[in-house]
Amino acid sequence: MTNIEKALTSIQNAYAIRGNKTGFLKDEVLPIRDMIKKIKGDTSLSPKGKAEKIEELKKKKTEIFMRKVSLRKQEYQRNLQEAKTIAKGVIESNVIYPDDATKLKFSRELSELKFKISLLDTRASMKEISSFVDNLNDAGSATLLLESFHEIAGKFSDTRNEDGFKSELTQLYKRIQKDFTPEEVIEAEGIIEAADSNMNNRLFTLVMPGDNPSLNPEFSLINEVFSREAARFYQDPEAYYESKGLESPTLVVDKKEEKVEKAKEVDPEAQRYMDIQRKISELLAQTRPNNDGGEEQ
Repeated sequence: MTNIEKALTSIQNAYAIRGNKTGFLKDEVLPIRDMIKKIKGDTSLSPKGKAEKIEELKKKKTEIFMRKVSLRKQEYQRNLQEAKTIAKGVIESNVIYPDDATKLKFSRELSELKFKISLLDTRASMKEISSFVDNLNDAGSATLLLESFHEIAGKFSDTRNEDGFKSELTQLYKRIQKDFTPEEVIEAEGIIEAADSNMNNRLFTLVMPGDNPSLNPEFSLINEVFSREAARFYQDPEAYYESKGLESPTLVVDKKEEKVEKAKEVDPEAQRYMDIQRKISELLAQTRPNNDGGEEQ
């Protein structure tokens, strides 16, 4: 398994955790629902006794449930962070460090280009820049040009979008990236963006502003068998422990025994979420800064 494949596996593991929230809830709620039903049917208990026993059960199960929610969130973020760390390693292993001779040669050539375009109109300047890009023949020079591209692009800062120069510059920039950036680096950059965009999202979205709680299946399930604290802190398990003056449980991962496992059965909701996130990752890769979809001033 390549490092990119490992990173993608970690991303997919995170998506599966987030996407399978309904399945997770049902697994937690249904057994407790049966316990409550049994208590309600216990003829040896008075109505008050039944209420007290159900309240005690809900309190106990809420503590267990919130611990699982907290660890589940940590596992979600751990997978994203792991994917990001692996992807960064891929990028670092592919970094091209131009030697002094390459830097000196490029510096002279870039200075000559900047001098030429300072004397030309925008259309002629664009032709010179395009020709300069055509003559790139090594990754070191390409790296230096990408780092300096904003300097030559400044020539066109006052042009109108409809003139097309900014679009041409964007295409040239993308062309340099494509021609001299290894495919696995591009994939790694997309993985990092996907991890960053999801890292601080609410893992468990329960009720959003304007929602009717009674129509929310997650809220209904939680409210049915747990205390009010569960519904209140489900989206933010850290706050649950802060409210009690306790430390959040810590996820412990045994690296020696850790294995990449596929779920026995993918929950339809989890699969749908994973598909959506995959599309988002693809869009992120297409709309990074300097792509056509970026904003222009």
